[in-house]
Amino acid sequence: MDVIYHTALPFMDFDTDSLTRGFSVTQSLMHPNVAAISLSGVNRITVNKGTLGRLCFIAQSTSDTTVTVRLEGIKLIDEVGNVYSLPSIEGHVKIHSAGIEQNTAQENIPSRFVLDQNYPNPFNSQTMISYQLPRRSLVKLEVYNILGQKVCTLINEIQKPGIYHVAWDGWDDRDQDLPSGVYFCSLKAGNFRQVRKMIILR
Repeated sequence: MDVIYHTALPFMDFDTDSLTRGFSVTQSLMHPNVAAISLSGVNRITVNKGTLGRLCFIAQSTSDTTVTVRLEGIKLIDEVGNVYSLPSIEGHVKIHSAGIEQNTAQENIPSRFVLDQNYPNPFNSQTMISYQLPRRSLVKLEVYNILGQKVCTLINEIQKPGIYHVAWDGWDDRDQDLPSGVYFCSLKAGNFRQVRKMIILR
């Protein structure tokens, strides 16, 4: 699959979705605004409606903003070489700052990766998630439900060493309130991963 995109946001990653769950992904940035993505899997895609995947970009703004994203030149190539061209797509992406606070003073640079327990926990309307980075890392801070399904991505960007605090209001990626229950906050930074249990009480 080849994709040409036009946006002010730098390309970060491609995630599989409903139609491509379990597929292996090979991706490369050919040059600015052109990403080549190859998907392969044992099972064939037999339905004609669903989501192939998600393009992830780096949100560089520290305040709420809206960015235009246009995808064009989308081509799908099947296992026998047939090429299918898809129409261009244009939309507007609303970026929430998620209340990110950063402390990167030299004397406060931590010595190890840490994901602290959120506070308060349980919580109703908002909780604070804190973590520490000893070095520059690609950081993914995500929330999963008890079934292991990702419900919210809070951070997906390269960050400098420091101590970070992220306020989360219990919303999912569709800006919907999540119901009461047990959730898991996952921090991935390089080869490091740590998970903390969180409880929402509505």
